[in-house]
This record gives sequence, structure tokens and C-alpha cells, in this order.
Amino acid sequence: MHNRRRALLSLGCVPFLAHARPFLAAPGMKRLGVLYMPSKEVIDSVPYDPKPLAAFGWIEGKTFEKVRRYADFNPSKFPEQARELAAARVDVIFCAGVPATRAAQAATKTISICTVVDDPVGNGFAKSLRRPGGNITGLSEGSDEAAEKEIELIKAVLPSVARMAIVGTSSDTVYLEQNSRSLVAAARRAGISVEARHLESPERVEPVLRRLGAGREGVVYLRQVGEKDAAVIAKLAAAKQLSVVSQDEDLLASGVLMSYRLIVADDVQLTAMFDRLLRGLNPAEIPFELPTRSVFGINRNAAAALGIVFPKGFLVRADKVI
Repeated sequence: MHNRRRALLSLGCVPFLAHARPFLAAPGMKRLGVLYMPSKEVIDSVPYDPKPLAAFGWIEGKTFEKVRRYADFNPSKFPEQARELAAARVDVIFCAGVPATRAAQAATKTISICTVVDDPVGNGFAKSLRRPGGNITGLSEGSDEAAEKEIELIKAVLPSVARMAIVGTSSDTVYLEQNSRSLVAAARRAGISVEARHLESPERVEPVLRRLGAGREGVVYLRQVGEKDAAVIAKLAAAKQLSVVSQDEDLLASGVLMSYRLIVADDVQLTAMFDRLLRGLNPAEIPFELPTRSVFGINRNAAAALGIVFPKGFLVRADKVI
């Protein structure tokens, strides 16, 4: 599921940065420092895939080594760990998310930092996307662009929508808040009132649905919700003739009406960025990259049950239709 990859990426872990077998470092090889949000045990459980980096000639144990630090899901550890990586004289630091990137930024002004983060300019990590101007570059999540497109699609299907509830059932309430900001802002600019709620169980969506009212003036947006929970919420919403949308095309099978997401930091983009930085290119001159691909999905069965007719062209534009 793309949700698993996105979650791993937000925690500072992708398969080609997971653990390889122990090795004896060769003299003079490049050093890649990695700030992980999870524990060592979680990272160890991610299957290691050396192929993306190997395609650029980077083979762990031969041409580069990784120096790892683990926050154990405690962001307050990032500042000390970032300082440790800087003291270890790594060539590049990789991190993901605002807290880890801010810690790395404070720890060094000379070591190249590769990050995957939302709004690099607004968060003070770059002067501009085209010319970052400092020692930080990487990939922007493009949340603002994605949010604008999501609201555009919702308005096209539900022209009278006036209220949106963003709900999540994951225990990570911080993620729900931080990663809903762009969507909340885009919805409000479109004249849609928004509330974001963490649910301890999917059944607890009932009060949220009552506040939305029945019919096409309300919409439920699922963020960080698994397939089983999504099916429960979609069924309860459908009983009130409310539509449910999400970023996750995998949730279409659970009754979600429509999905849209940008593909953030695919392996080609990320490994190409590592390659440039490990070879010594100046991060100040390397533009932040934006997602270049998207996935749009629609559920014709859910639409029929709600009496919704998709606008002309939606079927042609959709990457996934069920």
C-alpha cells in the first residue's frame, strides 16, 4: 500500500535506507547520516533494497556507509542526534519531516542535508525551491498543490459542498494535524468550513456525521485510516447520503467515492538526489524537486449508490476505476 511507503518516508525510512548486513567500512568511503524517527527494531523490520542506490554506483560497504540515529518516536531526541551526526563528519544527512530537518539545520551549516519535507521555503529551509541557497535541498511533498487539486475535484463532483470533516483513526494525532494544514487552508479558501477529528474507533464518526448534516453539502475526508475502518465510516456516511473521499486509492474498495494523491519522492527522484550530494554537488544550487506524478481514482458503485454522476471526462482522467 502506498500508505505504508508514505508513512515510512515521513519517519525517515525508505527500503534502500533500511539496514543492510554489517560490514567493515573501507577507508575513504562516503558517509551518509540518517535520522530515523522510529526505533532500531522498527527499522530492522523493513526489508533492505540496495538496488536503487546501486544503480548509481553506491554500494553499502564498498562505496558508502550509513551512520544511523534513532529517535524512538520521540522528536525531542533529534537535536542531540543531529549534532552527533555532524560530529561524526558524515558527508550527507538524510531526514524527513519538519522536526528532524530543523534539528539538522541547527546542527550544521556545512554538511549537505537531504530532506523530504512540506513547504521548504515557508518552513525556512530554503530561500526558494529553485535555488535553496543554503546546505539543505531535497524533495518537497507538494501538499499545497495536492490540496488545491483535491478541493477542485471535490467541488466538481459536489458543487454545493459547504462542510468537510477530516478524520483519522491512526494513533498518530500529530501527523493528522500537521498533514491536514494545507487541505484545511485550501478548503477554507473555497468557502468550505472544516473540522479535523481523531477517532478512537470508526464508529465514533457518528457525531461528526451529524454535524455535517445529510446530503451533498457535507463530505468526509479520510486521512490515515485503514481499509477496515474506512469501510465502517463509508457505510455510516452513506446512510446519511454523505460522500467519503481520501488520498488513498486503496480505500476505493472500502466504499470511498474518490481519491487523489501526488506520488511523493519515488525512488528515482530520491536516489538521484543522494547521488548528486554524495558526489559533492552544492546543495545551495540543487533545486528542491516536486512530485511529478499523481494517482486519481473513482468508485462508480459508490457514486451510483449516492446518486452522483461524475463530470464528463472523469472516467478518462482516472488512473483507477472500480
